[in-house]
Amino acid sequence: MYKKLFSCLFITLSLLPISKVSAATWSSVDPSNAFFGYTVSPADAIWYFDGNITPQSPANIKTVTENQFGLTPGALTFVSGCDSATSNCTNATAGASGNTNTFSSDVAFNYLAVHFGQAELLLYWDNAINSFSITDSQNAFKGLSNYRAYSDGLSEVPLPAAGWLFGTALVGLMGLRRKML
Repeated sequence: MYKKLFSCLFITLSLLPISKVSAATWSSVDPSNAFFGYTVSPADAIWYFDGNITPQSPANIKTVTENQFGLTPGALTFVSGCDSATSNCTNATAGASGNTNTFSSDVAFNYLAVHFGQAELLLYWDNAINSFSITDSQNAFKGLSNYRAYSDGLSEVPLPAAGWLFGTALVGLMGLRRKML
């Protein structure tokens, strides 16, 4: 009896359609031909993830961003963020007008993670920025919920300061050379 029951169960299960499970993937987006509009100089690199990253904590998103851009762990510092669903913002403001969402930070950043629905955008700029606006003309960003901004902490030495450093080092070396002669 059990043999017939298991045979029937096996045949029934084998006839059920098998659903195809696809894993979420990362895709590189051409910054000059992105599927969305944004109002800052073109990003130097953009990644799109078609899955949900959990948890959405700044620390977890920081780790994901470091991994995706090939940075060493701990290279980024969280500088600002905003959860537009709860208006819980740190050093930032966010808002929406029509199909445009804006994010402004009190602190300059060069990495930005934008979470929407069940997807994530990661953007990188060589030169740090303080504000970002994204235009959703294709309604791709339904459920836009938060922004996380990070800095790599590598600030460029301004040219005048670099000149002073080089000049004083050169004068010091010349003085040292005279002393040795």
